[in-house]
Amino acid sequence: MLCIYLTKSSSHTGHICALFSFAFIITCQTFMNEIDFTGFRGPLMIGVMKQTSLAFDITNANFDFTETMAYLANPSTILFGPFTSIEKFRSIGVFPTNIKVQRT
Repeated sequence: MLCIYLTKSSSHTGHICALFSFAFIITCQTFMNEIDFTGFRGPLMIGVMKQTSLAFDITNANFDFTETMAYLANPSTILFGPFTSIEKFRSIGVFPTNIKVQRT
């Protein structure tokens, strides 16, 4: 997520985040115990796919921080899969676009 917001103005945001994610996965696989790494490799791969997809799509549209975090941290897709794009996430209606807070 930090990679996306630091390189958002660059035309190579998707490529930079993909390389950063690839380096992170290789580092985890190299320095962690095999049992520990295989225990969280599935959710890690889903998170990396979401972040990379979002990094490539961020040049095409504006993203709200709360919507982006809701998409990246959606427990139903991280734990159980499958990967969904941000457009599919919006069309499902998981994150309401018009929230009105009434004060009493």
